[in-house]
Amino acid sequence: MLKTGAAKTKILIVDDEPDLLLMLQKNFEALGYTVMLANEGATALRRILDDSPDLVILDVLMPLVDGWAVLEMTNTLEPRPKTFVLSCKTGQENIDHAFALGAEGYMTKPFNMDELKEKVQALLQDSPPLPPPQS
Repeated sequence: MLKTGAAKTKILIVDDEPDLLLMLQKNFEALGYTVMLANEGATALRRILDDSPDLVILDVLMPLVDGWAVLEMTNTLEPRPKTFVLSCKTGQENIDHAFALGAEGYMTKPFNMDELKEKVQALLQDSPPLPPPQS
């Protein structure tokens, strides 16, 4: 069930695949979320600083500024947005790396849209933004 006030919840989706961005935008807007898009890491960093999203859905394989750099930067923010990695990078070492950098979720591409929506909703449900992780 979608939480009350989801329309005020902001999700930033970061991926360099335009078709995937639009598909994710359509699905999350249909659930009542405010969705912002970025097609590369530098734009994502500006959107995070300017728009303070509640959640960032993030690809890690992007040109120039990759998703790993975006994850590292979000750890310096107070409060920091929740982050959910959506990547074609498989393997436990990538998952462990994402969680070590502060990600709260990880799914590999290709993915099941219903499963992604459930995980995102569960992550956002009744949870405030997070403090930076302790080193």
